[in-house]
Amino acid sequence: MLRKARLALVCVSLAVAVFLLCQIYTPALAVSPAGRDLIRLHIIAHSDHPYDQALKLRVRDAICEETAYLFSHAANEKEAEHLLSAHLDQVAEIADRVLTQANAPYRSRVEMGIYSFPERTYEDMTLPAGRYRALKIVLGDGQGRNWWCVLFPPLCFVSGSSGQQATPVNEVPPDMTGETQRVMAAGQEKSSEQTLTNDKVEVRFKVIEVWEKVRPRARALLSWK
Repeated sequence: MLRKARLALVCVSLAVAVFLLCQIYTPALAVSPAGRDLIRLHIIAHSDHPYDQALKLRVRDAICEETAYLFSHAANEKEAEHLLSAHLDQVAEIADRVLTQANAPYRSRVEMGIYSFPERTYEDMTLPAGRYRALKIVLGDGQGRNWWCVLFPPLCFVSGSSGQQATPVNEVPPDMTGETQRVMAAGQEKSSEQTLTNDKVEVRFKVIEVWEKVRPRARALLSWK
């Protein structure tokens, strides 16, 4: 009986720990204030080889041009996100078509989610470090330099397959929140060649870490007679 009581106590304690951790770490998964009205496009090349970098830009051009129609009736980022999520297979087909036409020995992986980004500046637009909704396209191993812009609202221009980086429009949509308008109008002079060396979000399973710490004590309690 005493053993069962101790087991119940351990289970309750672990449940409380899980609840508290969820309360603490859930806000960290939210979109940063500056990104509430935005959806970023993030394309990661297979490698830094010129061939793979050129393919990255060709995929960029195709994606920007062939998905523009999706946003013609999107009133906000929620609607845009819904439309993108419903067309992820189509986006992957566009990217894979470009890769196939170039006889690339790899394919794409397309994801829609919330990702961490460092501070980035593009022309006169600066986005602070934080978590943003993004359409993420990983080409092959995804070990090369990345490219990004704001996909919604459509603030990117592409210039065919010239290899030139896209340039965002210099206007701020009037229906954006004040925080987003402030960020996008900042126009700070910083290098547009900053690269994201590792944008993979490291998810640390805190509950497991807690359990690893609690387990020896729990085992001692349960084995004590």
